[in-house]
Amino acid sequence: MIAFNCKFARNSLHRELAAEYGGVLFEYEGARFLDAEIIDLFRRMQRYNRTEFVDALRWLQPEKRWTLRKEMFWFNGTQPILGVLATLLGTMTEKTPTGEQRRKIVAKMFGMRHISVHVPLTDDQKRQVMLRALRRKFAIPRYRALLLGTGDAVLHQTPVVSEPDMWTWRNGKGGDWMGKLLTQIRNEIR
Repeated sequence: MIAFNCKFARNSLHRELAAEYGGVLFEYEGARFLDAEIIDLFRRMQRYNRTEFVDALRWLQPEKRWTLRKEMFWFNGTQPILGVLATLLGTMTEKTPTGEQRRKIVAKMFGMRHISVHVPLTDDQKRQVMLRALRRKFAIPRYRALLLGTGDAVLHQTPVVSEPDMWTWRNGKGGDWMGKLLTQIRNEIR
């Protein structure tokens, strides 16, 4: 078994199996929005440097008391884990206080009155959008070799700071969709 997430894995290379790497979450979360400005923001954030990344962490989470340690948590060594930004932007689709706050912040930045999103996806549609994004990632030789290097191990993406959800798994809890999709892709590549 190989359990991993974007921050932690027994073999540090396995971190890069996580959806936060390789543009996966930018494609997945970006597909939920209709506005050209927001879609373009997702594209630009994939290329953010260290300073732009930290700035985005700060303006997307203004309620947080930032310290260097908190900023560095979202780095893999010296490299920012860019997919974290896609997750933060993705919360704009949620009808929660956090989603509302982020919609206001981003709308103000772009001079927009409203941020338009697609109707919520069914679970099957979510898996299909993610599968498409993962297939693109693992078409890249570096990521393909990493996935194939897992052999026949059972794969589980674990949550970083929250409880397991439909995508993740820990100690028998969670939906483990990510692990199942990665296994499917590994089998397809073989």
